[in-house]
Amino acid sequence: MVLEANSEFSKKQQEKLINQQIRMDKELASKSKVAELTFDINANQFSIPSYEGGDYAPHNVTISPNIPDHIKLIFSTLNRANYLVFVDNKGTITHKKQAHSTYKIFIDFMCSEPFEKKDRIKILKKFETHRVNIDKVKPQSSGLHAIKSMIKLAIEDEWFKEQLSEAQYAYLFTLSKTKPAPSSERDQINLAAWFAQHTWLRRDDVGIGHTLFSRLASPKATIKSFSVTIEIAMLETLKAKEALIALFLDAPITSDEIPVERPRAQFPVKSEHDVHVRKCFLTTFDVLRAAYHSLGEPSANLKTAIKLFLSENIREDDLKRYDEAFFRNKPAFNSPSIITSRNKLFFSVFFLHELAEYVHSGNKEELQVPASQGEHLLFHWLMATQTVQASDIAKLSGSNFQFIRRRNGKITHIRNEYYKGRAKTVHKPKEISTNTTLGSAILLFILQRTPKYDNSAKLTGSLKDVATGVSFARFINFLNTYLNEKIITQSDKEKSSLVFLKAITKLLDNGISALGKNKTVEELWENCDTPCKRHLFKPSSIKTAAVYASSDNFNPTQLTNFHSHTNKTERNDYLTPNNEEWMNNTGLITRAVMQDLTVNLFKASESEKQAFNSQFTNASEYISAKTEETLARMKLVTGKEDGKVNDLGLLTSYKDADEPSDTIYLVDSPETVVKLRHFLSEVKKKHHILAKNSPEYLLMTVLPTVEWIEKLFEYKRFSTKDKGEQLYKKLASILPPLFSAHMR
Repeated sequence: MVLEANSEFSKKQQEKLINQQIRMDKELASKSKVAELTFDINANQFSIPSYEGGDYAPHNVTISPNIPDHIKLIFSTLNRANYLVFVDNKGTITHKKQAHSTYKIFIDFMCSEPFEKKDRIKILKKFETHRVNIDKVKPQSSGLHAIKSMIKLAIEDEWFKEQLSEAQYAYLFTLSKTKPAPSSERDQINLAAWFAQHTWLRRDDVGIGHTLFSRLASPKATIKSFSVTIEIAMLETLKAKEALIALFLDAPITSDEIPVERPRAQFPVKSEHDVHVRKCFLTTFDVLRAAYHSLGEPSANLKTAIKLFLSENIREDDLKRYDEAFFRNKPAFNSPSIITSRNKLFFSVFFLHELAEYVHSGNKEELQVPASQGEHLLFHWLMATQTVQASDIAKLSGSNFQFIRRRNGKITHIRNEYYKGRAKTVHKPKEISTNTTLGSAILLFILQRTPKYDNSAKLTGSLKDVATGVSFARFINFLNTYLNEKIITQSDKEKSSLVFLKAITKLLDNGISALGKNKTVEELWENCDTPCKRHLFKPSSIKTAAVYASSDNFNPTQLTNFHSHTNKTERNDYLTPNNEEWMNNTGLITRAVMQDLTVNLFKASESEKQAFNSQFTNASEYISAKTEETLARMKLVTGKEDGKVNDLGLLTSYKDADEPSDTIYLVDSPETVVKLRHFLSEVKKKHHILAKNSPEYLLMTVLPTVEWIEKLFEYKRFSTKDKGEQLYKKLASILPPLFSAHMR
């Protein structure tokens, strides 16, 4: 029966029906008998089911009856491992992921490739080679480790071991010891590069257009836009949760009033689970509605909490109806628009029940405030923007943070100090002011997640991969709908663009990650107009972008101190291939400056070579990042009467309402061409003196400026270039000298 908002049933009658259905569900569950699945060692087909917390669809794997015995044996072994993992529940989440991601690929390979008898023992190595050479994956991503792990799990099972002959066991044991190829160097992909892979985002019809897409060339512009969005999202979510806690206390709302959502596994068929979840939502909706409207003036934070609750549980196309029903104090109505999946990031019914249990527990001071999966995700992201190693975020506790307080006890700054696992050192990210959105959000999360008498409790846990699917799309829709004004205001304040929010919105709206008719991910990206990564970027990508965006990642003075007073050239002992490649791609002046740093060097020890290379690499990354950031934000303008023009032709005190807040305006005029040509000429003449007297200024200011100027001329961006060149030839001899203050 569907209960519409204008139904003749009273609220009590609705509640009576819902409670009656809940009792029927419990009675059915208690009487249902679940037959134990038996394992068929000779089966030619088995099913890999979905599992709670995973985003894989169930599928079958099959072999032909007429295949060689050794392939049948391997198939049976993988079937047994699959049974142990999904039926006997003896494996881990990793085993379940491995079954879904590698079984079908490996079994299809076994059945399609002809193997001679002598090659039976090499079957896993041949699979690895096929994946690397044909499928173009890295050795560590070939799936060899997963297949070995599953074979090992099966042959360690006592029942299965008894079914094998000595020869069969020896063969499988040998396969489980197959030595994988060395891992290749991992690509250090940053957040900007992750987005830039989706080149279709440059299009105006399905993407964000050329102007905004060009911002993705700059890690700094991307990470700044990302940080503004996520900081607002985190702070508003935490404040909304605090408003819910206050409501649960004052109303009061207990955990008995918010139903417990039972998992799908407890129901024989999906339709019964859907009915159960919808009833849980309807009950919770009415409990919250009654409590909300009992307040004289509900706070803005509580309203945000309700909006987030509805966004998480109602499909977007029907959200307006439920929103109106709640805030007009009308009963809820049952419909297929109520989302029945447990894959929800924030305020699900399940989470609200957990929150109510916490609120009315007698020992709150000894407990952590519950945090939703989405809060954990945002905390990982925020700490990654502070360059905390991704693998170390889950280890953070309240004891890793120190607070600086005023005399009145108010916390003004947060310090973070933690043991960096990979580097085996203590790392201290920069202090965070609590007067900022970032500081307020992190402080509130720490206070909520740290029990009063136990600051060693972990603030968060390991982070699961988040799919670019509907659950994250609901959150982004919430940001665009309810927090958009706050994000825009903060972006304008911090001179940041909206590239992150706009790019991720278009990616979720128009991106396609499902394989469909394509057999591989590579085929999808080749055949689809708008292919999309299946999972979101990871904290490691955010951290890498944050490092690239920082302005203090090398010491210019140290780089220039590798010179000696001899004329020996040991350039080959210093530059790595990556540094060589970078130098070959720079402009003439930058190349000349960096070349000077690699000549007249003393005979270096290995440690000195490494130190030089480290500084050189960091310097090149900084110069490139600074150049790309400037070019990404730059817009040439003509005929502007308002605003002031500086020494390089940049227009200050000017803003185009149609352009992002971080846009840099350069006047397209002959006078600007003259100024830029003169700047290049002066650097070419004086870079030796600048390197000696002001290395910081040369490497951190002058060279990035030289690079973007040379690229502007290379790309022929000026419509007035010819007139400017002629004017420069006339004026070159009388133009004033530059850099005088930095040459003493």
